[in-house]
Amino acid sequence: MGIGEELWRVPSNEDERRGLNSGKLKGKGRLVVVLPLAVLACFALSANFILRSMGESPLVSGPEIAALQKAVRRGALLTQTIEGWEWRAFYPKEESEDIALGEKKLKVMLENVLHIAKLIGFKTKRNKLNHEDVETRSDIYVVVPDPGAGLKYRGDGGKEDTLLELKLRTRTVTEFGFFSDRDYVLEDWDKMIRKPLGKDRGRDVVLEILETAVQEYDARQFGSAEDRFRFNPQVKRLLLLAEESAENESKFKQVSMTKTRYLDRLSLVSKVLTVNFKFEVTAVKLDDSEWWSIGIEGPNRLLCSVFADVVLREKDVQKALAANKVIFAGYPEFLQVYQAEHLR
Repeated sequence: MGIGEELWRVPSNEDERRGLNSGKLKGKGRLVVVLPLAVLACFALSANFILRSMGESPLVSGPEIAALQKAVRRGALLTQTIEGWEWRAFYPKEESEDIALGEKKLKVMLENVLHIAKLIGFKTKRNKLNHEDVETRSDIYVVVPDPGAGLKYRGDGGKEDTLLELKLRTRTVTEFGFFSDRDYVLEDWDKMIRKPLGKDRGRDVVLEILETAVQEYDARQFGSAEDRFRFNPQVKRLLLLAEESAENESKFKQVSMTKTRYLDRLSLVSKVLTVNFKFEVTAVKLDDSEWWSIGIEGPNRLLCSVFADVVLREKDVQKALAANKVIFAGYPEFLQVYQAEHLR
């Protein structure tokens, strides 16, 4: 059966059970449901703000807030770049496979995605793969005891252009597959820190940066509209965990990972929607273990899950799925799963 044969189908009872046709209340029924929910939502937000204010650790004082806000306007440490929804999977690389095969894997992935996108009704504009879209680098991860925080030295740790990068997972959602019964966990990652380190990249430097980040995050809750962060208790918790990982030398564990990434982009245009997606295939080396990583990133959750369904139908991925060797996770969680399995 082809990947597009069940795209247009009559909704079944099974579809209703899985929620594919939810949100179809009409007329007064919708109003009866929405109004009470809106009132409850407003009450919940107010209560949450009060409780959060009472439970939060003491923030810095007024003068310190003003000083930090002034520094923010000159050049903030925290950027909180919103990356969009991401889905990622890892599966073992065969010994006979060359790293350059990643480009062919990406081409097959995009051909299948383009086929489905056109069936749905999108016009597509594809950027041609060029040398800038093929990247090889070594990242050194600092292990944080939560898969929602990715703290790493981005690039070769010996070079002066090394960056300290911190990405935090602020939300996760589950979407249903359209061509399978599989559920897809999509992650929303915010890039919080991209700090050039120069030659100084020891634990004390990392700790100082993270301490400053926590203070700045607190201060910017009360900043002007252009300075204010969207408050998320999850961000504060993960920032503190990252800081804790650098405070104690015994907890400051580093793991090196080499990546060769093939990246391409699609612009999808319809009469009502225009979205941009990134697709990547990356060869990953961790210790003596080699893996393929496939990733999809974009602003639309539904399309992300549709494309993930398409990608998982490729032969080499199906083979890994049959052997139960696929890890569905972002890089920090993959690192934790790998260490749990291989470093016993």
